[in-house]
Amino acid sequence: LLSLSVSVCLSVSFSVSLSVSVDGVWTPWGAWSVCDRSCGGGKAVRTRACSDPPPKNGGSACGGERYEVMLCNTEPCGADVCPAGLERAECATRCPRSCADLQ
Repeated sequence: LLSLSVSVCLSVSFSVSLSVSVDGVWTPWGAWSVCDRSCGGGKAVRTRACSDPPPKNGGSACGGERYEVMLCNTEPCGADVCPAGLERAECATRCPRSCADLQ
């Protein structure tokens, strides 16, 4: 008589995944861009990203703006520029130090 014995090893594994919400956080502001005009009023821009960390699993998005704009090179262009030491007077189209200098 032949006897056969079989052992079965059963391994069960499972994992539990918890979704923790993570609110987004802004990266530091980047450098200002070069002004888009050399005179007459231009704009420079800087940006940041909502990725430090980004929002996950229903976390809040970053509040505030993704970019900022700054006015730059606001001095007039060309013939409208006054020589050093002089300022344009509201009463003239030239560059006297004051309206009294026109007399």
